[in-house]
Amino acid sequence: MSKGNYVDYLKIKSAILKAWPLFWLSAMNLVPSESESSWLHCITRKHRRSFSYLEHLVFIYALKGESANIIEILRCVKLIQLGKELTYKGCTHTDRELKGYKKDWYNLVKTRGTKIARTGNGAAIYAWLYRHDKGWLLKVNLRYKQPIPYINTRVDWHKRDVQLIRQLVEIRDLYLYDLEGPRRSQKWYLSHLDKGTSIEKQFNKLSLTAEFLRRYSEDVSDYQIRRLTYTLKNSDDMSLPRWLVLRKSGLNDVRITEVASRFLSCFYPDS
Repeated sequence: MSKGNYVDYLKIKSAILKAWPLFWLSAMNLVPSESESSWLHCITRKHRRSFSYLEHLVFIYALKGESANIIEILRCVKLIQLGKELTYKGCTHTDRELKGYKKDWYNLVKTRGTKIARTGNGAAIYAWLYRHDKGWLLKVNLRYKQPIPYINTRVDWHKRDVQLIRQLVEIRDLYLYDLEGPRRSQKWYLSHLDKGTSIEKQFNKLSLTAEFLRRYSEDVSDYQIRRLTYTLKNSDDMSLPRWLVLRKSGLNDVRITEVASRFLSCFYPDS
């Protein structure tokens, strides 16, 4: 089913539709389409991608025009003799030429890495060595392969940093006198920003934001002191015993930190 050196796709498609019911092909999502990326187009090309066993069976059955015995097919495949592996033979050259090109390329990849070395004047050296000593070239390239640093210039990080600082200051001031609420940790501040989780990954480019969060994020002691302050401030009975203040603040002598305990001692010096 070919036209000269080319596969006749229309004939193959017709054979598929003749061999298999359309409703079944539709149910299996195997109806051949005119798209160049359809499975039937792809399976008739020289390719590296894999196909499902069902696609292979549908294709083989349609080409054979009769029931395909999978065991027989596998037996025939095993009988196919593999061709001898081709050995690469480089172009002719003198030892002096080869030594000179190798030295030049070696100096390039040591300083620039493999990919960058192939640009500019290095392209000609690379091409010559590829034709004359491919094995050596690939081995050296693998040894000096370097990742290309990618710098995202689409974002003005200083401008973004200033914008974030303004937002964070507004959030801090909004809750400054609010003694209730959860601990105002770094995560808490970031949760009040758009795309806060992605910002966390860019702290090395957002120095002002990182410094703000380091300075103003509550640690456990700060949070406990705020809870104790809320309890003391909103208590009608100014003679509450210490243990009751702790309980109303959701704390106890085990959980309270040393800093928060010293703060509470200012109100209960005898305890």
